[in-house]
Amino acid sequence: MPFTAGREGCVGLGTNGYGYVIGGMQVSQAANGIDEVFTFKSDMWQYTPDSIKPTIVGVVTAFCAGSSITVNYQSVALTLNAGNVFSIQLSNASGSFSSPVTIGTLTSTATSGSIAGTIPTGQGAGTGYRIRIVSSNFPDIGEDNGVNLTISRNTLSISSFLPSSGLAGDSITITGTNFIGASKVRFNGILTGFRVISATQIKAAVPQLATSGKINVITACDSVLSTTNFLVNTFNFPMKLFVEGLYLNAQQMVPTLYLSNISSDTNACDTIILKLHQPIVPYAALHETKCVLLKDGSSVCAMPGGFYNGSYFVEVKTRNSIATWSKTAILINTALLFLLAQ
Repeated sequence: MPFTAGREGCVGLGTNGYGYVIGGMQVSQAANGIDEVFTFKSDMWQYTPDSIKPTIVGVVTAFCAGSSITVNYQSVALTLNAGNVFSIQLSNASGSFSSPVTIGTLTSTATSGSIAGTIPTGQGAGTGYRIRIVSSNFPDIGEDNGVNLTISRNTLSISSFLPSSGLAGDSITITGTNFIGASKVRFNGILTGFRVISATQIKAAVPQLATSGKINVITACDSVLSTTNFLVNTFNFPMKLFVEGLYLNAQQMVPTLYLSNISSDTNACDTIILKLHQPIVPYAALHETKCVLLKDGSSVCAMPGGFYNGSYFVEVKTRNSIATWSKTAILINTALLFLLAQ
């Protein structure tokens, strides 16, 4: 435990929120003014350290420059005198109170209450701010709020994003202003993971199920949409399957579509209806498309890029077959998938 020792030999220590003073050897001057007298003290005194504890109303941790803030306080073991002023002090963006900024005051001798304040309009953006409360009479410096605060600047902007198109999972660099404190990024309404690199740059991933549209960045102060659309590319999803009723031999099937004059492609065998389903209950259908099955069992379906590298149950049905589902959720990408339609 931390302790201090004075000339009197007394020891001070702190534990469990209380302070203790333990007696020791007291040194005093003798009557002749020259000699010293040593007196042993064995007393112990308990005291409660003075403090001022702040609590931000609403447990808010993100603020805009220029926004209001209300802080409740509770003073402990302080004797407050007439004319006492409580002040809310704001640290710098690193949590240091070396040059604090006063953002609100209250003249009061009450041991608890609320203080209204305002974040300065010119305050710089940052994610490591703290607040504390100090009193003037009795002078005391309270503890800080214990949690980092984010201050964001007003007026977001998106000037560009690169690349301008991609598939789900691709990393996109968004350039603009006042990104510090960004809380959400959306691609055409779909939330995604992101990382704030600086006040002018964000790295975000194209989310699963994304579709082409605007990019949206949100902070506690503002929300902005890109002026141009991000394009979610399509990708080719290859499959290999054989329909039992059309199978001949040697991995060849009857080119029914060609023989029926439905297609001019001499290899066209049948039409596939492909559905992707959620990998969890209720396994809802998320996407449906039609593809042409060739007589060698190959088929390539153009898929929206939002499904790239996502896992889904695959349902396949030809014009005259029973729908067949994959046994497990399948990773959807450009790798070849083997299925069998009954």
